[in-house]
Amino acid sequence: MTAANPLEHTWCIWEQITAEKKNGQKLTAEEWNNLQKRVGTFNSVEDFWRYYNHLPAPSDVFYNGKTRKRVGPPGEDRTIESFSLFKDGIAAEWEDPANIRGGEWWLRKRMKPEVLDRYWENLVFGLVGCTIDGRNEITGARVVDKSSANKGGHGDSVFRIELWLRSKDLTMRETLRDAMIQIMTEGHPDKANATAELTRDFSWKMHGV
Repeated sequence: MTAANPLEHTWCIWEQITAEKKNGQKLTAEEWNNLQKRVGTFNSVEDFWRYYNHLPAPSDVFYNGKTRKRVGPPGEDRTIESFSLFKDGIAAEWEDPANIRGGEWWLRKRMKPEVLDRYWENLVFGLVGCTIDGRNEITGARVVDKSSANKGGHGDSVFRIELWLRSKDLTMRETLRDAMIQIMTEGHPDKANATAELTRDFSWKMHGV
């Protein structure tokens, strides 16, 4: 049956479960992959909403200054460290062939819950609706909880937002950064200042060759 409103691309939503502490040791590739859970794959507007309407906002599960919320039924409950949206067949890994020659725009900062949720939702809508990228240069995006608690159980709520690209071309990546920021700040009560702030705060990182 043909979808009533097909999308230009097929997308996958992923969640990453928080890893158990390993005394500072880095996770192996297999351990990291085991933390990834595919929430759903969709290629139509209808299927997007079917998954998205049941997906918690980042602020509902990320660190709130005291704790991270556990989600899921007893025995399957978990804490979530990140959500990702990537085109089907592309992994959120630098080594993936679609990512290795490109890079990412990344932003790491303290944000109020409502600002974090607005920025992420606007970015998701912009990707799914292709209002950011018309040339298939974007491979995906992530929102990550980078918060840390001190011994008293309190700490900073710090979050990271990433936009991953196939290309590292300077003109292309700056064009996409500007388009991303315009989308992310839609609905902001002070859009001009928010746009200028994000333009200053986003940094570029190469993935590989």
